[in-house]
Amino acid sequence: MKRQGRRVYEFEAVAYSSEWFSRAACTSLSTSLFFPSSPRQHSDFEYFESHLICLGCPVMEECVATSVIRDDDQGFMGIPGIYRQRMDLRSFVKKAIDRAFNEFNNLEPQFSRQGRLLSRRCISCYRRVNKIPVNANDWGGRQSRCASCINENRTAGVRQSTAAPIYNEWGSLISKVCSKCGQRKGLNGFSKRDKGIGGVKSWCKPCMVTYEKSWRENKKKTENLRTPDEIVQEQKAKR
Repeated sequence: MKRQGRRVYEFEAVAYSSEWFSRAACTSLSTSLFFPSSPRQHSDFEYFESHLICLGCPVMEECVATSVIRDDDQGFMGIPGIYRQRMDLRSFVKKAIDRAFNEFNNLEPQFSRQGRLLSRRCISCYRRVNKIPVNANDWGGRQSRCASCINENRTAGVRQSTAAPIYNEWGSLISKVCSKCGQRKGLNGFSKRDKGIGGVKSWCKPCMVTYEKSWRENKKKTENLRTPDEIVQEQKAKR
């Protein structure tokens, strides 16, 4: 079985030591970059830039594990507080970091020349939105989910979408990438599905036809196969 890295409890020996902190990439930076306050002391762009500093930090795992061990779930220590709140002593540190930054890479933020956040993608519906609530414990000091997804209580999936949908100015889907064949196709290339991105399925029509044809062929092969219970009953009858 492939090991997924160290668990949080394996960092308990260094959790209350300041030795690793001296090697951190943020040592000479202001703490206000990682703990957004109100009123904000930095621009949205600066908050997002601080995450890239953490991404290249040599003691990132120590930072995340220490914050979990100390029950410090506020602000940004390696990854946002909302991600650290889901961790416990048996959580794999590197796995949690990879998952968090996978969502970060899907945000695709856009900024004005003054550093103000203009828009970014929601990690739940993947739409590009410009009304994003403030949250000091999330990426860039703002919610990763848009206001509508928060109101509807939609949660982000474990697997991140690769659909990269394109919407028109009215919010209607123009095209997206099929998660099966990886090709970008227009709205008419997908069958309808209310809960899918853009109201359509994640697989395009040709991929769905190929899958359903294969499924029917496999079902025919198993029609005459006996179930385990039938085999047992048959053996008992022979005795």
